[in-house]
Parts: sequence; structure tokens; C-alpha cells
Amino acid sequence: MRSACHALILSALLLIPISARLVGAEVAVRPAGKILFQPQLLWSNSMTTLQGTGYLIEHGGKCFGVTAVNYLDFNAGGLGSATWLDVYSERPVATFRSSLGRPMRTTFTRPGDTVDDFLLLPCNHPPEEGIPLQIENVPRYEPGTRLWFPNKSREVEIGHEWIDATVVEDLGYLIKVRLQDPISLQTQSGSPVLNADTGKVIGMVHDGEELNGKLILTLCPARSLARHLGRRQVTVSLLSSIARRR
Repeated sequence: MRSACHALILSALLLIPISARLVGAEVAVRPAGKILFQPQLLWSNSMTTLQGTGYLIEHGGKCFGVTAVNYLDFNAGGLGSATWLDVYSERPVATFRSSLGRPMRTTFTRPGDTVDDFLLLPCNHPPEEGIPLQIENVPRYEPGTRLWFPNKSREVEIGHEWIDATVVEDLGYLIKVRLQDPISLQTQSGSPVLNADTGKVIGMVHDGEELNGKLILTLCPARSLARHLGRRQVTVSLLSSIARRR
């Protein structure tokens, strides 16, 4: 009888650390609302284009629109404004006319350039629609880290469908991730990818390629945005920041 009691007590003690971890752990959940937007770009020559993907972040008590730079035309005479449209209804949600600093580069020819593929757009008034995301400032992600990718879709009301993904490699200046399911990647430059453990953005789509039947995305790391936001920056009109460099 004594040995049986001893075994029960020992089993209970062994379970305590596991239970404590389960109780104390925070389980991230996927955002339930709209997080992706379709950028509508109004150029100085009055031409309007629909390109890439935009989203919102909250950082330091401020709201910013975020998208990629690689699809922007710096030779079009200047960008007048960028409006985030609801992906499903195409209603305007927010309009931006300035950027936080100028993009670090206008062309992306080397893998190391990926680190600069982002544009931050200050919000004067946070939009009523849409869920601002949080960015993650992590030096490196381990291969196999579980991720969530919101695949942009006009067929669903929230504007996206979730695809599971994993980190393949993190080179510091870019992150490679593998999607579990095949998708069409058109117009998704700038889409965020979330850490399934924290629900925060680890990076945003720069480009993608198929490898062994799986789509591999190359991401501009969110740590680049965090560093940019940590520096003193001036607000620049889009007409000036997205224009030919002299």
C-alpha cells in the first residue's frame, strides 16, 4: 500500500511542471477580422493603379499603413496618395499622403536588398475598419517555426484565407518560408506573415518561387521595420518619397 501511494505522489509531482506550463502559456489566435487591404495608388499624372497588398500595424501607440516598395514605379512622376481599399467590397478604408522617411532603395537586384523592402505610412486617424497587427523584433527564427499566411482573396468577406507555413531559413536580411498549400501569389507583395506562437508579424512578402512543388516565399523581416521605427524619422510627402531620385 505504501509503495502504491508513493507511486501516485511521484506521478503527481512529475505532472506539476507540465500543468503549470499549460496554464501559464498564452495561446495565440488568428485575427478574426480584416487585416489585408488592396492599395489603390493615385499617381501625379492622374493614373490610378491597383497593386500589391497593404496592412496596418500599431507600434508605440501610433498606427501605420505598411506595404512593400518593390512594385512601386519611381519613374512615374511621383505618387500622390495611397488608399487602402477593402479587399472584398473595394470600399476606401484609409488614405495616406506621406511616408515615414524615404525608402532606402528604389530597385531590388540582390538578395541582401530584401531587408529594405518596406514602406511605412503614418495614419493621422486610425481607420474604423481593419485590425492593426503587431510586429515582432526577433534576431533569428529557427527552421520549422510555425507560421500563418493570410492569402488575399476577393471571394471571402474578410479578404483572406489562412494558409499554414513554416520557416525554411532565416538569413537575417531575409526570411524564407514554405507554404503548406499552393496559391496564386499575384499582387501579394507586402502581405504580412504571422508567427503562429505569438500572432505577431515576422515579415512581409517580397517575392516567391516554386521549389519541389511547394511555394517558397521570401520575406522582408519585420525586424527591419522595428529598427526603422526606432530611429528618428521625418515625415515626407509621397510625391517626394516615391519619385525619381536625382
